Amino acid sequence: MDLDCKMAAYGIYIGFVIDGDSRMVLHAAVLPDKTACRVYEELFRPAVAAWGFPDQLNTDQGEEWRLCVFVCFFVWWASGRASPAGRLPHKIVPSTSNVCCCLYLLSNGSALAPRPRAHYHRRLLHHLAHTRAT
Repeated sequence: MDLDCKMAAYGIYIGFVIDGDSRMVLHAAVLPDKTACRVYEELFRPAVAAWGFPDQLNTDQGEEWRLCVFVCFFVWWASGRASPAGRLPHKIVPSTSNVCCCLYLLSNGSALAPRPRAHYHRRLLHHLAHTRAT
């Protein structure tokens, strides 16, 4: 999970939940702030409802992930997966190694579109098109 904060000056944060194996964007959301409750309610919770709890959640050290990390640890403990030799439900990774799509405003300012470079952007467009259609 990661947030793109390049448009923070305008009160726009773009969050992504990305599958670690396939690199598919599982959920994307535009947020007005990056509080822990907002990130949980609008980014993490819909992804979990659609795809289930992750085996391990990878984030940077930001405080906006606190509630998501707590929920992952609680489910890990309550489901009986907690063991000394087991995999922890949360891993902190440097922000520079996270895969995150950088978005920008179109010239007319009416829509967000990915920068045309990697195949991740095609997946995001596909996901967003199907999200809007439903």
